[in-house]
Amino acid sequence: MKTLISILLLAITAQVSAADKAPQFIEPASLENSLTMFWGLLIVLAFIFVTLFILKKMGFTGYHLDGPIKVLHGVQVGQKEKIILVEVGDEQILVGVTPGELTKLHKLKKKVDIDLSKSQKSPPNFKNLISSMLDKNETTKH
Repeated sequence: MKTLISILLLAITAQVSAADKAPQFIEPASLENSLTMFWGLLIVLAFIFVTLFILKKMGFTGYHLDGPIKVLHGVQVGQKEKIILVEVGDEQILVGVTPGELTKLHKLKKKVDIDLSKSQKSPPNFKNLISSMLDKNETTKH
């Protein structure tokens, strides 16, 4: 009889402790939660697009210096137009670049020797770039 009572007490205790650990009822997605999630997503997307726009305007492009095609030199001839000297293998080609078109202007017969260490600079240090812009801004205000 004692064993029967102890088994019943154990079963009741197990049920009570299982009821305490039962998952809580989760409220379905409310309009407020959905709007909060939506605004968070918009903020993240806006941050990504603003960062990409700034990087594009500052000239951080994805030129790879170790490939078969090398941009040796470029000259800006208009607001959106430039002329670049491209080396492909052993040939050098002068190319006109506009927003909607690339045009072969001339194929050079003699190679132009260009010091690549001077013409292809690494992207500017962001800290130095910002400080120089701020310095220019301060000098123009005074």
